Amino acid sequence: MAWAQSLGKEMRGFAIEGTGSYGASLTRHLQGAGQFVVEATRPRRDRMAHRNDGKSDTKDALRAAKALLAEELAVAPKQRDGDVEALGTLQVWRSAVKSRTSAINAMRAVLVTAPDRLRDQFRGATNVLIETVLPASPGNGLDASILRALRQLARRCKSLTEEIVEADEEIDRLVRRRAPQS
Repeated sequence: MAWAQSLGKEMRGFAIEGTGSYGASLTRHLQGAGQFVVEATRPRRDRMAHRNDGKSDTKDALRAAKALLAEELAVAPKQRDGDVEALGTLQVWRSAVKSRTSAINAMRAVLVTAPDRLRDQFRGATNVLIETVLPASPGNGLDASILRALRQLARRCKSLTEEIVEADEEIDRLVRRRAPQS
């Protein structure tokens, strides 16, 4: 705001690129200060005409400013403070599923290369079973290292499973509040 005011021109509004992502904080700040803010989208004809110009922040900013002054921009930033935004945030949190899958795959990889005696011992075992049954393994040998790795990966799976359940419960609560008929 201070920078824009220092230009000495009348402020008509702000065209912000990425109002729903990287520009979200600036958008909230400007709107909180009572400023008019629109998404800096480029009209289709503008994209076609400047396709070969390459990416240039300076050129993009100039185009956005001209489009704002010509009143060609009409996309209002989404409100970022309600249930829909909360659901989006929870979905990001719930992406722990990918981490859990990676931990399970790592356990499988450890077992695939483990000596037969260990591989046979854990054939068909679940992550929870491995975490609860497997004692901490003192020692420095291969078996001890494999057992420690399996135990730690199983603990990670258990923790991530708990996070996923918690996120799912929160998501379900928000969805029911937002769409009780569903």
